[in-house]
Amino acid sequence: MTISFDALCELVRGAVSTLPAEKSLSESDGLTALGIDSITTLNIVMEAGERFELDLERLDEDTPPPTTLGELRQLLIDLSPVTSAA
Repeated sequence: MTISFDALCELVRGAVSTLPAEKSLSESDGLTALGIDSITTLNIVMEAGERFELDLERLDEDTPPPTTLGELRQLLIDLSPVTSAA
């Protein structure tokens, strides 16, 4: 499953009330520069988990925390359910 950047932006805008609606987002934007701390990142991941049925059990303490929107998107994609070929 591919999670679109637009879908990620929707999640981010829902989690960060101080982000101006007219602010253009890119994959290179740093999370802290957008006002996204570790708790907010976790909330975004949890919301994405519910919305996209991600396998959050694959997260562990060795998972490096994302620092940009692109890294966050890749983390979510990596947590997508694995589909096996029949």
